[in-house]
Amino acid sequence: MNATSGSHAVFVIGNILPQNGGVTNAVYARASALASEFERVTILTLQLDLEFDAHVAWHRQRRSFDPKIDVLNIYESGGRKIRDKVKAPFVPEYSYFADSKRSNAYRVFDSQGCYVRYEARRADGVLEFVDYFSTPWNRWKKSYFDRFGVCRRDLYLSADGTKAEFQVIRDGQGRPVASSKLNGDGRPISYFFHEMALEFKTEIDIAVPIVQSMIESSSRACLFIDKREFVAPLSSVSSAGLKKIFVMHSNHLDHPFDEIARISPSAKPAFEALESGDIDHMVLLTEYQAGDVKSVVNSRDRISVINNFIDRSGSRGVETSKRDPLLVVALARYHYAKNLAAALEVFQVVHKKIPDARFEIFGYGPELEGLKQYAKSLGVLDSVSFNGHSDSPLAELSRASVTLLTSRYEGMPLTLLEAMSVGTPAVAFDIKYGPRDIIRDGVDGVLVPQTGDRIQAAGDAVIELLTDAETWRSFSCAARSVDERFSIESARREWRDLISRLYSSS
Repeated sequence: MNATSGSHAVFVIGNILPQNGGVTNAVYARASALASEFERVTILTLQLDLEFDAHVAWHRQRRSFDPKIDVLNIYESGGRKIRDKVKAPFVPEYSYFADSKRSNAYRVFDSQGCYVRYEARRADGVLEFVDYFSTPWNRWKKSYFDRFGVCRRDLYLSADGTKAEFQVIRDGQGRPVASSKLNGDGRPISYFFHEMALEFKTEIDIAVPIVQSMIESSSRACLFIDKREFVAPLSSVSSAGLKKIFVMHSNHLDHPFDEIARISPSAKPAFEALESGDIDHMVLLTEYQAGDVKSVVNSRDRISVINNFIDRSGSRGVETSKRDPLLVVALARYHYAKNLAAALEVFQVVHKKIPDARFEIFGYGPELEGLKQYAKSLGVLDSVSFNGHSDSPLAELSRASVTLLTSRYEGMPLTLLEAMSVGTPAVAFDIKYGPRDIIRDGVDGVLVPQTGDRIQAAGDAVIELLTDAETWRSFSCAARSVDERFSIESARREWRDLISRLYSSS
């Protein structure tokens, strides 16, 4: 299918930071899969990113998304005119006292002997940040600079210099883009967006007129909404040739995440928008979730299932000969949803039986220190590594003999697809949703029931895979077919068919 002239697909996400996980990577993959179906494909990001252009270049070098895709940011509308790095000069009349605790940092006094600023420079001499002081020693402003030396954010501080009360965000040329009064937590109360001379409550509200201008000239536009909190604002975007598709990436249920009639408050706006027609279609990632959703909504004919997918071109070239026979790996944020405390308890069961076993966790998040302390209390800290985010998930998973997933809830976890694509069997709690749609229990992995002693059951499953070579080889061989069961070709075809149906019915 050739791209329709005048067609435009738009995806809106928070940022493109390298450490982003499953949802963001799923958006990249879907945008790439649909690049041939639309004349233009745009990913619009919302959050200020001082290294935005460097991150775009990083993703392009890694081929995170198709080369044809435009990646934009709401604070970069003016583009970057300054390409040469601007090194901060040392003013001859000023005195610079090197900070003994930080390299390339100085306390700066003016020609009258007054302390005026604290400068932190990068190794190449470009400013990183500056704290500004008034006499006698009162910090009143902090400025952050990008790697070219352009000031991108000014924070104006309270009288005691401890809290940010006002901010100015600047574009790549250093021009003011948005100004905000900040609350007690340092968060913007609103955004005064200078280019439009309009005040907005949130960054997604800023994106609405930008998206509207993108699609107005398109004869066939498709807006993909991938976050629940984006549904209400983006519902106001309208155009004669526009279709809006919401993708539900995670469990839509309220705590304890398994009662199908208890819809999460965060998910309700998406279902309300589907029923009202503010969004044209909802896509779920698994048949399991679709069955639960269709049992409680009316607009069943406007719900489809399109699985996440794995690109075999990435997994088939990964080295697997250096696999560690006693290594268990998990890729997960250090976050409540991922329930890594349970993973540590499972590993404790394994460690008691196999003292030489090791558990490596790759991720980031607010629970890191608490998890380290918990691992210590379980007596397994010396055998557990908290490795931080990895840019090479397939390589990390290919070193392991088992991957472990103990999340409280999911949508369709990419980490299971990635692990199995490199022949690493998975042991996973049978949560809503994802694991039972991916793992063929007893064939290429183990689904641990939510009833009974699931910690012991999961531990026993891991132990069997680490000690029974024949079972491991059978599971590993079967797991590799995941990239055929959930192929990019199949997903591309399903997305193309859905979009064709949406436009043929209008």
